[in-house]
Amino acid sequence: MEKRTTFLYEATRNIVHLFRRNLDGVTWNRTETDHFLDVLGQQMKELQTCVRRTNDPGPQVQLRESRAPLSMRHFNYNLQSWELIRKVVRKHLEILELLWASIKNHKSK
Repeated sequence: MEKRTTFLYEATRNIVHLFRRNLDGVTWNRTETDHFLDVLGQQMKELQTCVRRTNDPGPQVQLRESRAPLSMRHFNYNLQSWELIRKVVRKHLEILELLWASIKNHKSK
């Protein structure tokens, strides 16, 4: 169970880190984007309290589309790049939601 929680924490941390980058090229509603990041940041803090601190860094989580890692060095921070990232992150959030549901279901048994 701890591996799942650690995975959720790391994935959420990566998403927050990614979206804290240069968003000048996007036309998204800034208030909604900030709210999204605030909610993820709060979830990340709560998950962090569940993750045991050890010297082992735990699983290394990377956001991926197929087998190509999402890395901003491959993009130019332009609108097209951010839209691709937004779509991939949305898919990842849907998967993370399923993982979280499985954790909650396991704890309730």
